[in-house]
Amino acid sequence: MQAFILAGGFGSRLRPVIADRPKPMADIGNKPFLEILIRNLAKSNVTDIVLGVGYLSEQIENYFNNGKDFGVKIRYSREEMPLGTAGAIRNAMSLMEDNFLVLNGDTFIDVDIPDLIEHHQKHKASISIVLTRQGLSEKRGSVLVGEDGKIISFNEVSDTTAGVQDFTNAGVYMMNKSVIKTVSRHKKVSLETHLIPSLIWAGENISGYIVDNNYIDIGTPERYYSALTVLRETSFKKKVSLQKIREHVGRAGLRISFAGGGTDMESFYQKYGGQIISSSIDIEVTSSITKTKNKKEPVTISLVNYNETKSFFPNELAYFKGDNFDIAKATITEAGVSSGINIRIESNAPPQSGLGTSSATVIAILRSIYKMQSKEVSPEEIAQQAIKVERHVLNQQGGIQDQYQISYGGFNEFKISKEGKVKVSRIDLSPDTIKSLNDSLILYYIKRDNRGSGQQISLNKNIQTNEKAVQSLLETIKISKKVKHDLEHGDLDGFGRLLNKAWQLKRQTNKLISNSKIDQIYDKLISAGALGGKLLGAGGGGCLLIYSPQTALLKVKDVLKKYDGEIISFHFS
Repeated sequence: MQAFILAGGFGSRLRPVIADRPKPMADIGNKPFLEILIRNLAKSNVTDIVLGVGYLSEQIENYFNNGKDFGVKIRYSREEMPLGTAGAIRNAMSLMEDNFLVLNGDTFIDVDIPDLIEHHQKHKASISIVLTRQGLSEKRGSVLVGEDGKIISFNEVSDTTAGVQDFTNAGVYMMNKSVIKTVSRHKKVSLETHLIPSLIWAGENISGYIVDNNYIDIGTPERYYSALTVLRETSFKKKVSLQKIREHVGRAGLRISFAGGGTDMESFYQKYGGQIISSSIDIEVTSSITKTKNKKEPVTISLVNYNETKSFFPNELAYFKGDNFDIAKATITEAGVSSGINIRIESNAPPQSGLGTSSATVIAILRSIYKMQSKEVSPEEIAQQAIKVERHVLNQQGGIQDQYQISYGGFNEFKISKEGKVKVSRIDLSPDTIKSLNDSLILYYIKRDNRGSGQQISLNKNIQTNEKAVQSLLETIKISKKVKHDLEHGDLDGFGRLLNKAWQLKRQTNKLISNSKIDQIYDKLISAGALGGKLLGAGGGGCLLIYSPQTALLKVKDVLKKYDGEIISFHFS
């Protein structure tokens, strides 16, 4: 059996309690409310789950990932804009079977799932709705049921009493796919106030399945605190499996570099100094740590994106094989940990994106370890540790901008002295400027060949032997200053044109940075109305950042549709 959980709402009424997370992630008994729902579905052998996500969706996706740790398979249906409860289900139709369960992400009732399925089939219903008598004293709406179990009236939440109240909607449904197909795509449609009442009016068989078990609703602060009280009852705790988990999570947002890349290479800044303008985004790496019962157990590292898990004893952590585990092993060792933890590392970034995933991985791991150790560590210290791990312990080629930008976050200017000291200056932009900039930028992923290290080696060599490359990098420092000026003054089209200049200069520093395919895509984007752009990272592929005025945005996107890359959604963070 398959289930769809509505987990994408803003949770406005619960904001006084949980302003920093989606409503289904509200803490209940030391775990998110949504985890209670998922674990109880798993107990009923409902292991194929689709989560409808929207507001702060990354928190949900980072916590549950593919569901393996919770005994289920989880996929995600993402709303670009609020679609309402019925619209959210319609949005997920390509993932759903012919018959499936639907659960509200902010309510819980202990339901005998096999019996509900049997009821649904027996009554040949289009939708079967789980009903309860609890909460009838509150203004939650009313559902009237006929003697045959067929729902004859469905009045969702109202500020006024709606006639004689009989039952309350418990937020669990058994549903046929055919009724959802009637919902208009990409429109905001409510399951409770639009779809179900219209189906009842049209004579569809909507059946009520009555349950008298404990019912929890965390939709308002009052109900949330009431839920906490209910959960103190031992019998109910056993039912919803509220074992305490101690997970220490560290996150690190990736970065977009606007100008100055390459001037952060040691071979360059030691002679000329460096200057970079960059920003963090909400694509991130997450590191989650749990302690083992036995402190002497080996460190177990799970790399979710590579589907690899290995355990390492202390003497193995400092032995590097050139594989995917090296960066985690080096970071764990740098932080002084040698045993007694399980660590899970995952990212929602595509591979070799040019967004600084390597540095973000180091920083996410450090943050999770320091959270476990209850240590307060400054962004400067974390940046320096990340540089040590990547550049000295692992001897990876590259600069130092990623470590600083990802550690500090936000919009920043970095000035690097010849001695290697970094001055960090925050670039303060208005919310309107940030939104307009975000709306005018496209992040387009192009799969690249595995030459990142080779490209950095080539750039490093050019800095030492190629005067033209050096002059191009010196020009990018001048571009950096202008980029900062245009951003601060809201001249976004001017900023876009500077991206174009920065890209032309970057291409002159290293012939491996671009290729014929990238050049062709870029030229066609400019012809379609884009003002500028640049390839992020070492080059040869990865993410192409494109700036386009709103008037040309559709034409620019039409160009990208002709190629096999992927537009990556992002927001500044």
